[in-house]
Amino acid sequence: RLKVVACLEKPNMLHTEQFDPVITDLDLEIIAPMLNAGPEDAQIIVWGPEEDMETALETIEERCKMAFEGVPQETRKSFEDGSTIFERVLPGADRMYPDTDSAPIPLGDEEIENLSKGLPTEVVERYNQLRDWGVAESTYKYIFKRNLFPIIDKISSKHGISSKWLGNFIGHRLKWVEGHFEKGEGFSYDIIEDLLVFLKNKNLDFRLAYKMIPVLYHYPKMEMESILTSIKFKERKQDEIIEKISFLNEKFTSICYTDTMERRINWIMGQLSKMAYGNMALEELYQVVKQKIA
Repeated sequence: RLKVVACLEKPNMLHTEQFDPVITDLDLEIIAPMLNAGPEDAQIIVWGPEEDMETALETIEERCKMAFEGVPQETRKSFEDGSTIFERVLPGADRMYPDTDSAPIPLGDEEIENLSKGLPTEVVERYNQLRDWGVAESTYKYIFKRNLFPIIDKISSKHGISSKWLGNFIGHRLKWVEGHFEKGEGFSYDIIEDLLVFLKNKNLDFRLAYKMIPVLYHYPKMEMESILTSIKFKERKQDEIIEKISFLNEKFTSICYTDTMERRINWIMGQLSKMAYGNMALEELYQVVKQKIA
């Protein structure tokens, strides 16, 4: 419409509600104050020759107002063979693009119900679900802004991974990675599922994902095994880790100045944590150490 009425050649407009955003968060930090826009406001950016701007703005305003009048009715008659003829001339919003209009397709109640099952849940329902899962509230804005709730829900239900852990991992760690590393070509949020399934299949602790995700974000085509090599991870069996507890317990006895159970456990955990990271949950290791030296 801007091209026809205001003579603005495409591309001539951007807006903040595009499915494939062109306007970045950094752009919005600059643009929003200039437009006096709040967090709930959409912004439209239009450009062209100065002499055409007044007409362009009038056209945009007109179209925005028309949206409140409803969807334009059809202006062409449809035949069984798929052809159409011009049916009537209607004024106002109903007169939009008659050459491309088609006859309405009736939908039965059953079909509408089936289609409604595929609709996304309301944001308020997702908010309440995140809260019920125990996900930190500081992650909500990022999760909703990137539309990552469906990914969390999918991975959790499909692979039995804690929704709370997933939400916090994505909302905190992935957000941090996006702010500190350049995104590699081919990265998508679906790769997170591949990462976690890889760790689960190898019986590795999910904490290892914290070290792997920066590399995966920057080099999304790298093999998972190669990422483990790049972060200098060495796979060890739990028995190999646990069997060192007795030796470390004796060593602490010979070197300590103040011997308390808490100091002893903390020192042994400090010696084993690097070896255990990714191979064994540290909470589990703590309980084993506590039991072994009791």
